[in-house]
Amino acid sequence: MVFPSCWVGEWTEARCNAMLDNAKFLAMVLVLFDHLASLPGIQLPPGRAVSKAVRFHMPLMVLLSGCHSLKALTNDRLSRIVVFTVAPLVIFKFVLEPSLDLLTTTVLKGNGAGVNHLDLGALYNDPLSVLLMTKNWDEAWYLRCLICWRFIAPLIACFFLRCGSVVALAIGVSSAYMQYPAFDKLVWTHTAALLPFFWFGSLFGQQLFSRPIPLWPATRLAIGWVAFLGYICFWILFEDQADVLLRAVELFPNNWQSMRPLLTRECPADFLFLWARYLGFLMLRGTTAILFLVNCVPRSQMPFTRLGSFTIYPYLLHRCVLDFVQRTVLVGGKAECPGWIWNWACGDSERHHPSLELRLQWCMQSAVSLLLAFALAYLLASWPFRVLFEWACRPKWLKRFFRPSLPEAEPAALQAKAELSKVKAL
Repeated sequence: MVFPSCWVGEWTEARCNAMLDNAKFLAMVLVLFDHLASLPGIQLPPGRAVSKAVRFHMPLMVLLSGCHSLKALTNDRLSRIVVFTVAPLVIFKFVLEPSLDLLTTTVLKGNGAGVNHLDLGALYNDPLSVLLMTKNWDEAWYLRCLICWRFIAPLIACFFLRCGSVVALAIGVSSAYMQYPAFDKLVWTHTAALLPFFWFGSLFGQQLFSRPIPLWPATRLAIGWVAFLGYICFWILFEDQADVLLRAVELFPNNWQSMRPLLTRECPADFLFLWARYLGFLMLRGTTAILFLVNCVPRSQMPFTRLGSFTIYPYLLHRCVLDFVQRTVLVGGKAECPGWIWNWACGDSERHHPSLELRLQWCMQSAVSLLLAFALAYLLASWPFRVLFEWACRPKWLKRFFRPSLPEAEPAALQAKAELSKVKAL
């Protein structure tokens, strides 16, 4: 296979700068913030607006994953994909998740809530379905997509070198027209829809983050965060008055179903313009993600910078933590009035038609949720949790089963060696 010169060479931790690690950690904080605000069973009133506001965390994570992607499919890089992507998926689905679920069930039995969250019989009777199929509230879907992206991107670079971006966009547009449920269960819809973000992250990320980035003053960073928090508050305060363009792309790409059921029956032309809806989503989410990356991510060393290299720990473990919280809240029907964190003095009618004062209160609650998400991400990526769960989340012990190949020579060195051999032949 022939790859561009900028695509040859492995991405090592020494070449990663502080901004990239900061961006990865803050993107994971936004993931936890979204999941915490829209936790099933608790149903925070501002959760829907918060989810719409920070939904760019998916494109941002995909862009950053593209920066870390291994481009040429050499033996060493294939082994890294197996060790750091495929193996965590298998261990999480068959060992870690059932074990933590069993532990949660055992702890809650004393409170009369010892109900199994997982069907262990189906888990081990049909292992292939467990690895390939995705359901709601399944945090392993991103690993499945990541495996596909890391194989698709090198193939596009190999066979469509000059028009790779067009091919990636065409695959993304095709996700808008998928209609079979099997595509969604196999996460192909999400894989295809987010592939352009991964492609452009692979194309530009390595060149961007492999060189020093000029620092910005702290005041500019503070202004960026004030604008970002104001953006979230704007969604909470004026969600019902959102522009028609925002409402048209806020649910796209839909995680778990095709876009066809969402089409307007009175307007058959909707089907013809799904490509435009997808491109609108691509520009909206991509622009928001880049604005957050440029204006809200610190460019120097921070207390959480090192934790950016270990975001897989909070990604895989936070689902079990939130599941424990959810099942604890559901004990005795407490989910009907989630006052364990928030205390709302309002009835159902006011929640459907909230006043301005109540929406301002929701803004404060969302700010507290963001702080809780930061604390949870910091805790799950800290040293004690890495020691406890490294065998599952980063199984480096599997490297001993792979034979290391010889280091690759640089193209310039190969060319110099060829010229030297020609001189000797003369």
